[in-house]
Amino acid sequence: MDPFLSDPDDTFAHYLKFVKKGEFKKEYRCLENVLREFPSDAELLDRLGGLSLHEMDDPARARPWLY
Repeated sequence: MDPFLSDPDDTFAHYLKFVKKGEFKKEYRCLENVLREFPSDAELLDRLGGLSLHEMDDPARARPWLY
């Protein structure tokens, strides 16, 4: 099963596994997919921004979600 194409609850569960493993790119993809389903969720947006800025050191990844 592809964690990036499953329903939002499963995707978030996969996200939590990737957090524990420190797999930042996979974390980002999971958050991005869940945010597509729930674009007004401020907590998810905050997580994505923090991941992009602090863990991945790539603010350009968060830019599309900040508009």
